[in-house]
Amino acid sequence: MTTKLYLDTSIPSAFYDNSNPRRQFITKKWFEHDSTQFELYTSSITFNEIERIKNEFNKLNIESLLYKFKVTQLPITSQSEYLND
Repeated sequence: MTTKLYLDTSIPSAFYDNSNPRRQFITKKWFEHDSTQFELYTSSITFNEIERIKNEFNKLNIESLLYKFKVTQLPITSQSEYLND
């Protein structure tokens, strides 16, 4: 059974964030070498946050990254709303 892993907005954002080169390097290497060992998930909240990124180039890159690594989008449910309170 593959381990499921939830990614919040900060993880795919770090892939393209060159303000912290060490963090960016580690994130890129993780995606390239280790991410395939997991079932990757994120939520529609994360996708909404990505949609609000003002830099269109960064937004498209992050969306492409999530698509490339087959990150599944989880819907908002009553249970997840309860956890958010």
